[in-house]
Amino acid sequence: MPLITDEWINSLYTRLSAMDIQLDPNPLELGPSVLNAKHSELRTALSNLEAVSLEIMHNLHMYTRELTNQKLNYSLEQTRLMASDPQVKVGRSQAEREALAATKLTKHIIQINELQLAVQDLDAADKVVKGKRNDLKNLQATLKDQFRL
Repeated sequence: MPLITDEWINSLYTRLSAMDIQLDPNPLELGPSVLNAKHSELRTALSNLEAVSLEIMHNLHMYTRELTNQKLNYSLEQTRLMASDPQVKVGRSQAEREALAATKLTKHIIQINELQLAVQDLDAADKVVKGKRNDLKNLQATLKDQFRL
């Protein structure tokens, strides 16, 4: 599973920024060949954006699945500790026993927190990609209008 690091997120935003396409203010002066080139550039950007979106959704699926798995493992391990670990069983109350079990399971808690952060980052990246897709679709509509001129 690829790591969702600050570098990965920054590279994603850099890739999205590179997909910026500027339309010409007066397309009639430049002729149809320039419009065709812009159309080709726009289609390439949309194709690249779909690849980025697919990568994000794949990672989001993998991280969400792993997060669910880790939460289940934590719950099962906590229950096992509360039932059979002598140090945990000496707790006076249910909350104290849960706290004792949680201290023994800090590695699981750290993994769960890291996975939750990765899922949040991927959700945010997905929203940015959807916004970029809308921008490119709007550019595509504007470019079609320019073709009609």
